Amino acid sequence: MGLCFFTYVTVSVIDILPNPVTWEFITFSTFKGLIAVVLFAALAKYALLFSNSYMREALKNADRRHAINFGKFYLESYGSAADWTQVKEAFEHWNITGTNAFYKPEENQLDITALEKVATVIEKISKTIPNLNKDKN
Repeated sequence: MGLCFFTYVTVSVIDILPNPVTWEFITFSTFKGLIAVVLFAALAKYALLFSNSYMREALKNADRRHAINFGKFYLESYGSAADWTQVKEAFEHWNITGTNAFYKPEENQLDITALEKVATVIEKISKTIPNLNKDKN
């Protein structure tokens, strides 16, 4: 939506270029250019975040396919000759977790240390304010 609005403003301003260029027009053009740079930077960051998530998911799926193929090979090779402890030991370290690259629960949690730091700063400020009032009297 921001890029559509930016394009509309750019096209509409081309028709009304002032004959003597004024400072207001230069300021408006500069501001419009900064907004364009910010919009494209935001789009680039958005694309980078999504590509990073998709790449992590692709790597995780590749690891899982490899583990499944290893499991097939192991069962075809040793099948009935292996006892339960050997099978359990072979498949013990599979990298199959329930995490997802698109869901990050740690970002939604509050940082307790930051809250404690804010509390100590407020405490110090509240202690210094009565001292300042005593010095004025």
